[in-house]
Amino acid sequence: MWHLYALYQQNIPCIIKWIVCGMRPHFTNKETNKEKLYYEVFDKYTKYINEVGWIGCEERELWRRMRGGNFNRCHKLRPYIKEKLKHIHDFSRFLKKYEKILPDI
Repeated sequence: MWHLYALYQQNIPCIIKWIVCGMRPHFTNKETNKEKLYYEVFDKYTKYINEVGWIGCEERELWRRMRGGNFNRCHKLRPYIKEKLKHIHDFSRFLKKYEKILPDI
């Protein structure tokens, strides 16, 4: 819940409404341009968290199998790490684009 408070502190009611109510904000004028940018960052961050989280689940499943003595899927270790790093680098490049526009990121 602390992230909702942080968004509230930044005075971004459209994004809070979207998070709490599941409603995507509608941007109609120039005054909401900054809110639109925050929404784009939030959307991309959500996708990043989901992808990295899914890979984390797969890694934990592999670890459980290996802990039990089943090593027939060890070849998956490197692809999981590479895929996770790809998502990390992609999101990092995305944030770099927004650093100058939204300095608090």
